[in-house]
Amino acid sequence: MATGIRLTVPSDACVDELEAAAPAAPAPPVFKLMSTGGLLDGGGDMALTGTAFAKDVLAGYAAHTIPHLNDGVTGNGNSWIGATANSFCGVGFATSRSIGRIVFGRDNTAYYTDRTLGSFTVQYTTVASPTASTPDASWTTVGTILIDGSIPSPSLRHLYEFAAVNATGVRIQTPDGACIDELELYAPVPPDVVWGAALDMREIFAPPASVPLVISEIAGTSAATWRIELQNTGASPLAIGGLVLTFSGAPAGGCTLPAQTLAPGARLVLDEATLGFRPLAGDRVFLLTAGRAALIDAVAVKTTTRARDSLGRMLVPSADTFGAANTFNLQTDVVINEVMYHYPSNPTENPEEWIELRNRGAAAVDVSGWKVDGTFTFSTGTSIPAGDYLVVAKDAAALAAKWPEVASKIAGNFTGSLSNSGERIALLDANGNPADEVRYATGGAWPSLPDGGGSSLELRDPRADNSVGGAWAASDQSSSTTWQNVSYTFTAGQTFGQTSWREFRIAMLDAGECLVDDVSVVRVS
Repeated sequence: MATGIRLTVPSDACVDELEAAAPAAPAPPVFKLMSTGGLLDGGGDMALTGTAFAKDVLAGYAAHTIPHLNDGVTGNGNSWIGATANSFCGVGFATSRSIGRIVFGRDNTAYYTDRTLGSFTVQYTTVASPTASTPDASWTTVGTILIDGSIPSPSLRHLYEFAAVNATGVRIQTPDGACIDELELYAPVPPDVVWGAALDMREIFAPPASVPLVISEIAGTSAATWRIELQNTGASPLAIGGLVLTFSGAPAGGCTLPAQTLAPGARLVLDEATLGFRPLAGDRVFLLTAGRAALIDAVAVKTTTRARDSLGRMLVPSADTFGAANTFNLQTDVVINEVMYHYPSNPTENPEEWIELRNRGAAAVDVSGWKVDGTFTFSTGTSIPAGDYLVVAKDAAALAAKWPEVASKIAGNFTGSLSNSGERIALLDANGNPADEVRYATGGAWPSLPDGGGSSLELRDPRADNSVGGAWAASDQSSSTTWQNVSYTFTAGQTFGQTSWREFRIAMLDAGECLVDDVSVVRVS
């Protein structure tokens, strides 16, 4: 900011007009980072049908070759490394195609993180079947992507969007010694008509109004007569005349409530005959202020009745209770007791991931139809005895082979992967109601060894509040190893500096933990 500006001029200079203006608005970024990590989209990756090329390649390593740029396999063992400064790699095609997204990274398994950082310049050409020898003048620069510590997980694959180009090839000019795991190219994303409809829906209703009135129970589509219950959650009587109930199937219609007052805690039940509509499964019912000026509450319609619990969640009740207090039969005996979310893997093995459930109750619990966060459903007849355990694994067969003595207590496979940086895991009963939930994290009060250090995340006490980091500990792995005797003989001394030492130093070459005992230094002669 400034209150004035002056210009120092040479002798006898003439200034016609001195003008000052606000700075120009910054240009929008050329590349937009859309996602980090994830799996390759083999069905849409155009690079898989092209021909990979590069200026050069680091010699002597079968794991790092030019064909690995578009072989559809991620990991350091199937990658390319440039051999010189300002090297480049790319993919060419015989014919032109529309390209609007590019994906690349150092190692999508996240095991290797070197050869990652620097500036990567993306270029395209219209020359048919381009190769590494296509002249530089034939390439047009789209822009430069800076990979640094500000990007989450820099070594993972990153998907960038940019203004679509019609091209026969794309290449990336890379920093010295950079590694490219897989180079992927995709068509631009078409306009999302559904998303536009969602925006239109948002324009109909203003932001939620602060009215102590909620949809406290709503019938499912399987009910003979569809009903809805409203409840005054405030401490004072509430006038509800003029409020509107409508649904997404016909948002301009609905029912305007007649003049009336709800006492504190009182409930009002309305049926489909009074409302003049019966929504379908998937529709949303809206409670609006008078004149449809603002939204008060909204609930989706399912096949079964749902009711609001004391925490405000819409759950499946134990019975329909329209006009009375909602009741639930929630299962709380089975808890998420242990999580292996970041196994210290290497590129040659499948990372081990699993979730252990424990029945802390006094009776067996039938978990048929239960779900783990939508990624796994327990089969009919599955039960956890009192005080016993059940493990849900990403690769159940591999885990059972590793621990055959407990193979009968291992189920799976769950889909997806557990985040190495923390996420929410939810255990739902057969009705879809929550049985337990954990949001694990790294850092702070949460133990560090489960984050790639070889331990799992273990609940200290099954009765503890598992939402608190201090309730969890790193599993004890001391029984997984034994004491080892190490003997090393060498001639003491060095060619410079001090030649006589009165100390012994021992150090680890990487992060970890070990116990050292009974150390002695003995003069041999």
